[in-house]
Amino acid sequence: MTPDEFVRNYSPPQQELVNALRALVKEIVPESIEGVRTGWNLLGYRIPVRGSPRRGTNAKSLYWGWIGADGDHAHLGFEYGILLHDPKKLLGGDDLKQVRFLTIRHVREIRKREFAKLIRQAVEIAQSKDKRALLKLEQEAQGTREASNVKRHARNEKREMKR
Repeated sequence: MTPDEFVRNYSPPQQELVNALRALVKEIVPESIEGVRTGWNLLGYRIPVRGSPRRGTNAKSLYWGWIGADGDHAHLGFEYGILLHDPKKLLGGDDLKQVRFLTIRHVREIRKREFAKLIRQAVEIAQSKDKRALLKLEQEAQGTREASNVKRHARNEKREMKR
């Protein structure tokens, strides 16, 4: 299924939102490879690996983001969104481990300049092994902190029960 065929499955209002976001992505990162991710019901975006000899859909590439619609809104999502600099707090998904996303309900909500900055950062992070390694270390540290908190809480409960 092509991306255009996939988008035609959305309702007309969703198609408008998704197509506006697609146009923005194509403008900001024209080399992005757009593909349908049917299991996730979204369009995925990959960036060719620098220096990769292959071109088009056969190129070695790195996943950086996605566009999907649900109900009355569409999302522009970022695979490594946790690493994005977002001083205006535009991104949702703080409760998620790694991804972050923008939500729009109307085309006029697309803030081209701010969204473009986030898109460019997302591509740069996807292309940087060092930044992705930092993400993994941060996630592992967070998991260690959470595990320590659970153990501490269990010890405190045990002490309380002995009293």
